[in-house]
Amino acid sequence: MAFGIDLVLTTLSKTSKQVGILVLSIVLTRYLTQTDYGTYLHVQLIANVAIWTFMLGIPHSVYYFLPKVRQQRTMMLTTVALMMTIAGLVGISVIAFGDQLSNLLNNPSLKNLIYITAGIAFFHGPLAIYEPALIASNKVRTFIMTDSVFNIGFFLVILIPTLMTGDIKTILISLCAFHGIQLLVYLFVLVRTALQFNNSNDGDDYRV
Repeated sequence: MAFGIDLVLTTLSKTSKQVGILVLSIVLTRYLTQTDYGTYLHVQLIANVAIWTFMLGIPHSVYYFLPKVRQQRTMMLTTVALMMTIAGLVGISVIAFGDQLSNLLNNPSLKNLIYITAGIAFFHGPLAIYEPALIASNKVRTFIMTDSVFNIGFFLVILIPTLMTGDIKTILISLCAFHGIQLLVYLFVLVRTALQFNNSNDGDDYRV
């Protein structure tokens, strides 16, 4: 019964996020110029492609390995540290190749927003570990609660500056700051969850 409730709540949380993104797309197309909306999509494209290119499937591997290893605390903390390192490299790469990305996408506006784009990629990247780590740790309710709160936050943090200013830079700065706060909260929850493991559960040894 509890599993069924958790499944329904998780599905609702995911569905609400997708609905929110759809609504935001409609709002952004109405309040932003075609160029600014295209820039917003390009920033999201760069951040998402860079993240998933460098993550190499690490987040989803947690679903399989975390319940099986003996040293679960070590694995979770090591994986989080690895994700942060990769995110840092992604952010640096975005800055280093900012001009090339701007030329590739034929969008000169990206050159002035490359540091914000790098910040979004850095803060957003490690978030990918949160869902698999908590679900594999049987912290489904914690995941649902935090995910729902930040889904609402994501919607508002884009909607409010769009309605108030309609300025793409303000919107992206707001999004970058939001992901920064989200990352801090998620890291706190992940570390706290990891410290609850005693590294003596049955399973295989974990080696880096």
